[in-house]
Amino acid sequence: MKYFNSLFIIFTIALFCSCKPETCDEVVPQIEFVDVTVFGDTAKVTFSFKDCDGDFGLSRNDTLPPYEYNVFLEYYEYTGDSFRKIGPLNPPFYYRIPKLEASSNSEVLEGEIDIDVIPYYLPGFNDTLRYEIYIQDSLLNKSNVITTPSLVAP
Repeated sequence: MKYFNSLFIIFTIALFCSCKPETCDEVVPQIEFVDVTVFGDTAKVTFSFKDCDGDFGLSRNDTLPPYEYNVFLEYYEYTGDSFRKIGPLNPPFYYRIPKLEASSNSEVLEGEIDIDVIPYYLPGFNDTLRYEIYIQDSLLNKSNVITTPSLVAP
């Protein structure tokens, strides 16, 4: 009986702790660089994101500016002593992430996003490059900007 009471108390504590909705107060989404992998002429850029109010993602009807993209990858080339932004590019390295659903006990959205950049370099520019990336939620809150390590074009 003594063990049953201990197990019951542990189970009850675990139940209450696991059912607490995750909360945070930040309305601006946050991103963090995870990895960049190059294979052939493609680069896969991975970053994590967290959106506390759960409004990241675009619906099918979000097609007109400023709602046509929500992931922005800016291209920079190394010019001998610093990196300089190249652009505007046509087409730009901008992407659409569809509307995401939060879990039932929290509005917080978080996870990892993989972006395939094809080709990952621009012919005719310097061979050393990097990307700066940010996201925007549906209220147009712009996240922090992350920077990839330098990449070398073939």
